[in-house]
Amino acid sequence: MQLMGSGSFVSRSGIDGVERLFTFDRVAGTKLVVSSGLATEPLYANWRRQSFLIGGLALVISAALVIAALLLARESRLRAAAQDELERQARTDFLTGLANRRQFEQSLEREWRRVTRTGTDLSLVLFDADHFKQLNDRHGHGVGDEVLKLIAGVLEGCARRPGDLPARIGGEEFAMLLADTDGEGAHCVAESVRAALREASLALNEGLPSVTLSGGIAATRGRSAGSVAALLATADAALYRAKEEGRDRVVLHRRP
Repeated sequence: MQLMGSGSFVSRSGIDGVERLFTFDRVAGTKLVVSSGLATEPLYANWRRQSFLIGGLALVISAALVIAALLLARESRLRAAAQDELERQARTDFLTGLANRRQFEQSLEREWRRVTRTGTDLSLVLFDADHFKQLNDRHGHGVGDEVLKLIAGVLEGCARRPGDLPARIGGEEFAMLLADTDGEGAHCVAESVRAALREASLALNEGLPSVTLSGGIAATRGRSAGSVAALLATADAALYRAKEEGRDRVVLHRRP
């Protein structure tokens, strides 16, 4: 082989069979060529070590990024769940688990807009526990709370359709919002609430005092009641009449 100038090449030795990287260079002004060879295995071993090190670091960084992304996604889900729970609690009465006044008013506004748009029926029933203050004073607030929970359970049991919304809107004041329901239908629902409460009170073994409900109903179709405030006022006036007439009854007042 005629060697010219300088260069390098890889060759396996015919003597010991070791693969080497040879470099050569001609000595200026002479025909002498200087050559040296290094076994490639140590060179490749260093390269492999560096490659493994770099690959390992890249793997660790990738794993850390994946873990960080999973933790971030989990944190986002937990935060969303916590936000949903806070919003649910903000709409729920803490004692009875029913919708609170805030959710009731929002639902009433929403249903009112739907009714005025579609011209369908809407009924509102306001309930008040009869003589509840005397019951509280005589038996204590703990018993009073249990009675309120009993009433709430009855209301929830009688709200059978997705559009029915029972709510606690005050101390002993409750409401039922009945979408797509006329006055007669609302009256039937209200009477079923009174009957169910009577049966539940008789079936109790805890010795809770019996309680009755007075109810006032307002029913409308489309814009016939004038406004949400007018519908509430009509139901409240009917409830007042029920109390004046002796309590433990339901009065229906349909606006023209």
